[in-house]
Amino acid sequence: MITHKQLRRARLLRDYSIKEMADKLNIDESTYSRLERGEIKISTQRLSEILVILNMNYEFLLRIETILCDIGYVNEINIENKIQPN
Repeated sequence: MITHKQLRRARLLRDYSIKEMADKLNIDESTYSRLERGEIKISTQRLSEILVILNMNYEFLLRIETILCDIGYVNEINIENKIQPN
């Protein structure tokens, strides 16, 4: 099961804003933001659309936190600030 944290980290990794994601999905920014905060349950169809936009597969998204740690992005702050891994 995909968590809202995984969605956020994937978006940040791809350097998309909430507005860009919302525009690509043809939804309001507030709706996309609520998806990332876990306030709205994500449908299978919506998840598929997000994966296409982010050019990721389900397996990668499931493991994104482990993958980011493995390449040196220890936390979300590193992703948000685009700090290069060690």
